Amino acid sequence: NPVKKWDKKTFILYGEKDNMTEKCILNSFVERNNCILDILKDGEHFFHTSEQINYLNNWIKKVME
Repeated sequence: NPVKKWDKKTFILYGEKDNMTEKCILNSFVERNNCILDILKDGEHFFHTSEQINYLNNWIKKVME
């Protein structure tokens, strides 16, 4: 079920090499709902390396300010 109108401020962290979420679907959602998108270079769908986890933790702190 696609969301017709998303009216909450939304931040998305997307892994550049995500193999589960199509970039065109993500971009469509971001544009339609005015989301703030951050793309993690070399990131995948699941963040599992120490670098990815550190980036995620810092990203969460930044968007929660």
